[in-house]
Parts: sequence; structure tokens; C-alpha cells
Amino acid sequence: MQKQPVLFIGHGSPRNAIDESGFSKALKEYGRSLRFNIPKVILCVSAHWFEDRFFITQNENSDIIYDFFGFKNDLSQFKYKYKGSKFWAQKIKEVFQSEQIEYDEERGIDHGVWSVLAHLFPDADVPVVQMSMNKNFGLEEHFRFYAKLRSLRNEGVLMIGSGNIVHSFAGLRENIDAKPYDWAYVFDEKVKKCILNYSIDELIHYENIGDCAKQSVPTLEHYLPLIFSMSLKEKNDKICFIYEGFQFSSMSMRSFAITDE
Repeated sequence: MQKQPVLFIGHGSPRNAIDESGFSKALKEYGRSLRFNIPKVILCVSAHWFEDRFFITQNENSDIIYDFFGFKNDLSQFKYKYKGSKFWAQKIKEVFQSEQIEYDEERGIDHGVWSVLAHLFPDADVPVVQMSMNKNFGLEEHFRFYAKLRSLRNEGVLMIGSGNIVHSFAGLRENIDAKPYDWAYVFDEKVKKCILNYSIDELIHYENIGDCAKQSVPTLEHYLPLIFSMSLKEKNDKICFIYEGFQFSSMSMRSFAITDE
């Protein structure tokens, strides 16, 4: 088995799970390429699991979480019949040795995970484990913590950070294809350069990018999965953008893969 890539996916609205768009088509297309090196398990860090400590799901069977409201009924009827993995949850936890990580034996995967996997792995034929983020850790602490998982790429673990580089409800437009705000576009482009240059210090101290940073990242939870994904990049890895664009003017859907090819 070849080393697994690392993904960062800008997941946006949960309706991206069922609505057809340029974004969903791009994920489907990239998902087909993953069939040439099928992972043993998928480990996800999503914007929608932010706790006061680190947790990891440890169950074989669980339902997806409908962690949203205000959408049409067709979304709440969507199913993604995945399997968890107690074996891989334990193996992942062991990487951190003495550091405190707790099992969650009840929790399913949230929409930041299943809305993405619905396109990347529509057959739900790869086990899924989700790990939380920690409210008591800063960005640099998260980076050092998650970096310990790098070795698992060689063992068949596909790791996905699911959030949004720009995620603001301020001025959110109803038209999904509306032109992005200038501040959103500028921040997204500057972060893109940091990703390509592997400028970790700039990504961690994103607030120094300019006034656009505060508008683009009003809260940390959607930005943090980017730090997760970048912590897993190795020296000779390359960045391949899966999708670049915005939805509703203030949500960057920028998505990329980190590969050794």
C-alpha cells in the first residue's frame, strides 16, 4: 500500500451532501482517484466537534448526527451508512501514548464528516473514526499534537480535516454562486500562499495577515481543521488543490490534498 494522502476539505453548508454543484462534482472526481489506493480507515477532524478535551470515537455501529436546523426535510432524510472501528480508534489513541485522550463510544460522525464522505466514498465501504479538537489548546499546540499522527499515513490511514478557511455568517448571501466579498477573497488567497509555501507560523498567527482575518475567521472552529491537515505534511509532499471557490459570498470552499506524488 502506498502512503495515504492528507486532505483538507471546505465543507460549507450541510446541503453540499445532496446538492449538485461544481464543488460536489470536484469531490466526486477526486474520490474516484482514491480508489487506486484504498485506505484501511479514514480519520476525520471536523469543525463541529470542539470539546474541552480530546475525544476519539470508538464504536463499530453508529448513526450520523444531524447537527443543524432550518433546512428542508430532504436533508434530514439523507443517510450515510458507515462503519466505525474500535481497532483503529485504539491504534490511533496509542500514538499519543501518555497524553489524555478519551473514547466516545456513543457519538456518530457530524455533517462536517458525512457531507464530505458522501462524495469521496459514496459506498461507505471504509471505516471512519472521528477525533475532536480541544478548546484548551491553541493553534500551535494543536499543530504539535496532531503532527504525531504522521506515521499513520504509511499504515493506510487517510486523514481529513473538514472546515473552511473563510467561514462567516456576516453578510451571507442567499445565492450560492454570489461573488465573494473582497475581504474574504483576499484572506483566502493569502492563506493559499501560506499553504503552498508551508508557512506554518503565518497560518498559526493568521490574525497578522490583516483586517480581513477577523472577518474571515470570527471563531476558530472552522479554521482549526486546516492546522490539523497541515500538521501532517512531510518535507517532500506536494499540494494539489481539489477545488477553489466560494459559496454564499463568505464561505471559502478551498479544498486540497497533500501527497507524496
